[in-house]
Amino acid sequence: MRFAKLPLRGPFVFAALAVLWVCTFIFPNLCVTSLEAATRARVDSKIIERIFGVRGQWNGEVFQVKFPRKRLGVRVADVDFPAGMGLTSWLSFKGAGGNQVVVAGDLTLRPDEVNPAISLLLEGGIQVTALHNHLLWEEPRIMYMHIMGRGNEEDLSRTLRSALQVMRDGTFSLPSSESAGSLDIGEIESIVGTSGQVNGGILKIVVPRRDLEVIAGGVEMDAAMGVNSWMTFRATSKGAVVDGDYAMIEAEVNPVIRALRRNEIKVLALHNHMIGDEPRMVFLHFWGEGDAAALARGLREAFEELGRHSGADGAGANRE
Repeated sequence: MRFAKLPLRGPFVFAALAVLWVCTFIFPNLCVTSLEAATRARVDSKIIERIFGVRGQWNGEVFQVKFPRKRLGVRVADVDFPAGMGLTSWLSFKGAGGNQVVVAGDLTLRPDEVNPAISLLLEGGIQVTALHNHLLWEEPRIMYMHIMGRGNEEDLSRTLRSALQVMRDGTFSLPSSESAGSLDIGEIESIVGTSGQVNGGILKIVVPRRDLEVIAGGVEMDAAMGVNSWMTFRATSKGAVVDGDYAMIEAEVNPVIRALRRNEIKVLALHNHMIGDEPRMVFLHFWGEGDAAALARGLREAFEELGRHSGADGAGANRE
């Protein structure tokens, strides 16, 4: 390996020697700490995969593991609701400086699993940031618990693994991949304006909020950490069903709701997923049934409200 020649003369030499002298004799710990912080920005994914026993996936600086609940037998509005439509627990890990990482995620739980999981999380120092429904008319009842924690990969993963183990029906099985049936994937993607992924007969489209910088727990909460809007389409005998959510600032909430209802798309829930986030984010979960292209047009209309309502004008638009 060859190195470029540096101008080792005059002020450069003096500055270099001064830094070397300070690091060697005055503040050696400071220099080591700075080096550790610089090299510790990336999450140690091997620890996480070893503890959970699953393969994860990198998305930029974020490492994510997923746990689809494939054996719950859920039906929503008398339609089969597979894991890929929104019955998957997920955990995203991101470096937070020094020897720490931040984890954020969403656990998919039956009602009898909620409080045992909460107790295990609290014992390990992980915060519960929200607990609520994402669906209506589902059988059996499903609850969603959002979490956030800070620490090292080993301790966080062991605590979260213990919480996941309250689930007793194939939590750690991986999803299969197959065609999306009679859905016209290209038409839906063209209408929405974003490409998606097909997995288990389901088309999922994720739209990041690249126009926002959301901070929670001292780190930026980007799309891989949960600040995104998404939709999942599945073909049915009557056309298609779609569910998902919108990630919004407060001023966007009612413009999005009005757009959805104009297109006969149902609002299922409206709530926070995080605490201490800046700006404050609100998440709206929706459900639609019918012609896939018509549903996609209605969702695109609602998407177009995102980013339009900041500042005083946006606050006004949010008032009824």
